[in-house]
Formats: sequence, C-alpha cells, structure tokens
Amino acid sequence: MGTVGYMSPEQVRGEAVEHRSDIFSLGCVLHETLTGRRAFGRDTAAETMTAILREDPAPLAESGRAIPPALERIVSHCLEKKAEQRFQSARDLAFDLASVSGDSTREARMPARSRVRLWPWLGAAGAALLLVLGGFEAGRRATARSTGAATPRAHFTQLTDLSGAEAAPSLSPDGKTLVFAGRPDGDADIYLQRVGGHNPINLTADCQKDDGAPAFSPDGERVAFHSECEGGGVFVMGATGESRRRVADRGYDPAWSPDGRRMAVVTEPAINPLSRQTNSELWIVEVASGERRRLLEADAMQPSWSPSGHRIAFWGLRGGLGGPGRRDIWTVAAGGGDPVAVTDDEAEDWNPVWSGDGRQLYSSAAGAAR
Repeated sequence: MGTVGYMSPEQVRGEAVEHRSDIFSLGCVLHETLTGRRAFGRDTAAETMTAILREDPAPLAESGRAIPPALERIVSHCLEKKAEQRFQSARDLAFDLASVSGDSTREARMPARSRVRLWPWLGAAGAALLLVLGGFEAGRRATARSTGAATPRAHFTQLTDLSGAEAAPSLSPDGKTLVFAGRPDGDADIYLQRVGGHNPINLTADCQKDDGAPAFSPDGERVAFHSECEGGGVFVMGATGESRRRVADRGYDPAWSPDGRRMAVVTEPAINPLSRQTNSELWIVEVASGERRRLLEADAMQPSWSPSGHRIAFWGLRGGLGGPGRRDIWTVAAGGGDPVAVTDDEAEDWNPVWSGDGRQLYSSAAGAAR
C-alpha cells in the first residue's frame, strides 16, 4: 500500500519494503512541510512515480524560505534513491534533527533573531515527524471505521510442502480445507488438504494429463476445475473427488456464482498473455445444464464473482492482443454490459479477488503496490 507522492523508489518498483522506506516517506513530508510543495509532485501518478525513481526534488532553498543548510542536508539524506544510502534508523534521523537545533550553550551565544528564524523550521520538522507517526495510526483507525472491522494485517503461514510447483489455492467456505494444483511427479493434479495438516490427497490421480485451477463451490460441497482429460474442459466433482462430470468442453479458471448455479470461465489459460494468439473471452456456464452464453469478447482472464452476484472482476490486456500489452483490472455486470476499468496505470495488474463484503478488490501487481 502507498500514496503515490510519498512512496519510496522500492515501493514504486514493487519490491520488498522496510523501515528505510518509511524514512523516505518521512523525507517527502518534511520537504512538503518546509517548502509548501510536494517533493515529487507531478500532473499524473505515472509522472510522479517516474520522478521518484529518476529525479531529485527541488532544493529547499528555492522555496525562498530561510531554511538552515543542515536541515536541508537531513531532508536530502532521507530522500536518497537507494535505501542503503539513507538514514539507517529513525534513531539516527532523530539524533541529526536534534543536533541541528544546537545544544543549550550554543543557543545562548546565538543572537535572539537567529533563534527565532531557526526554531520554526525545527518545530515544523518535529511536527511533521509526529504527523507521520500519528497519520499511520489515524489511517489505520479510519480504515477500521469505514469497514466496520479492524484493519487486516498480513500474516503468512506455509500450508503445503509437496515437491515441485503448487498453485491456484482455493479455501473451503469454512476455512478448514483447501484444494490446490500440484505437480510433484509429472502431470499436474488437484489436491485436497486440511489447513494445518500435512497429508494432501490427490483427487485426480486417475487422470494422466494436467488438471488445474480448482475452486470450491459456495457451499463447500463441490470443486470445479479445468482438466485436459476426456477431451478437456471444465469439470465439477464432489469435495473429495467423487462423481466427476464435465460441464463445459472448453474453459479455464472457473469462478462460481454466489448461488452455486453458474460459473464464469475464460477461453484461454492464465499464461504469459503475449504468447497467446487470440483474446480470452469471458463466458457464463449453467452448472446443471451446461448451457453457455458469452458475456464479453474483450480480453479477460482469471474471473472473480462478487459476493452479491452482481459483478464479475477480471484482468486483461488493455486494448486486447493488439494493444500496448499492459495488464489492467475491470469489472462487468453479470448480466452483461460495458466493463468498468478498476486500474489504469503503468503497473501490471492481475488475479483480482473480492473481499468478503464485496466492497474491495485485492489484486497482485508488478511495478506498484496494491
């Protein structure tokens, strides 16, 4: 997460961030507090991110304000492009800020007029520091108020340990089990595993071709998935692998409607989009009858049905295969209509997932944070 004008270079690039990224953001706030102008303010988000990566902010002295050179050096040190060249801790930064103020004996020798000019800027710097620290907490609380719940905090726990690649996890509605695609010994299969357990069960061992993209039904009783067996297509089976049947002879990445009666599928697999020859269309499939209708001809991948059932999120190439090749996220009404863009930036966005209350979309991104 990040507000564009205050993101560190590593945040803009989508890399891992830590406390030195916060020091850069603090430098942006200090610069703005002291000059009245954003350090990297530009007309668009893309231009702002480019400035963060490649340009230096205007010197504080250009603001026309009497800012001590030592304070300008501190702000510049906060805004180094490389994390290893910034202050390495908030303690170091606080020490330098304190040193700018001078000790009491040095202050006593300074003319009163100089002290009056110097202290407002130091006070502003201290106020900015408190503003940033308070802003983190205020933002957390504001988010909690707007959603009616505490702000979620990411916590990672390893669930699987098969050899080879594992992908496309889907949690059961009660959160106690998951299905995923694994490839420990050749072809990809669908595995069922208890959360916290270490004994995955192969649900498609009888298929000697690839199976993937499993998805639990809303009631947790069934699993939809794509398979290359039996001529290929989208299949549905019981949650423990029984009663498998094909519901569509073509389709990838099935996503259940909230009532469990329909699925959204796409016509191309989620591979490198630039290696495809055709756009991936979005279709709706009736689970009971297999009846299909095309919802969208525009490029669509990895559909995700909203909890209300009213909209479907997906990512695709902006402009299709003949466009600029950038991934963005859209939503479209489940009954049809024009898609609405959710993202339109330089980041590569994919894999949209609705929050439980349907008010937010989570996604993966390269080149920016989401």
